Amino acid sequence: MSIGSIWRSAAVDAVCTGEVSNAFCAVRPPGHHASDRGEHGFCFYNNVAIAARYAQKKHRLARVLIVDWDYHHGNGTEWAFYDDPTVLFFSTHALYAFPGTGFADKIGKGKGKGLNINVPLPRGADDKKILGAFKERLVPAANRFRPNLVLISAGFDSRKDDLLGDFTVTDAGFAELTKLVMSIAATYSRSRVVSILEGGYNTEGLALAVESHVKTLLSN
Repeated sequence: MSIGSIWRSAAVDAVCTGEVSNAFCAVRPPGHHASDRGEHGFCFYNNVAIAARYAQKKHRLARVLIVDWDYHHGNGTEWAFYDDPTVLFFSTHALYAFPGTGFADKIGKGKGKGLNINVPLPRGADDKKILGAFKERLVPAANRFRPNLVLISAGFDSRKDDLLGDFTVTDAGFAELTKLVMSIAATYSRSRVVSILEGGYNTEGLALAVESHVKTLLSN
């Protein structure tokens, strides 16, 4: 068992049993590109997908929401739950960037139709643009879905000045995104949130964004 898997399962256990209301997993490498094809885009194990299934199987949770604000589309997470009615996957990302997936018309299939929500954002997307997507698309979907647990694919390469992205989200913007996700969890999932680190390649910027995110989680 890897160190990442230990942290991931321990965080889910702690949140689902009420030991803590939320948790942040500072794990690397990231995971949201990993799928049935194996390693992809720096990712070997899809941490958030595994966490969702673990929570459902061990803690018998019926519905899990995965929120992905990484600059890159979480194609591996989309693959894992594309026809699954028990997981709502919401992603903001740059459509023109790696891995070139995440089109808005990819909405799931079968019983999972409508539960895969891709919101591609334009170059230079800022706090207002990404928060608008969350308020306009995520909140109504979450209200219909009523998740028992919220997981975050917390990618901070959507922050300004990242080496692999061109969005301009600020540390204050990440705090606002965190508050919005926490409000969904407070309404439907007993405030249970597990956040798992994904991308972020400007080390100073990554540290500042994570600090803003974690301070907001701790404010609950």
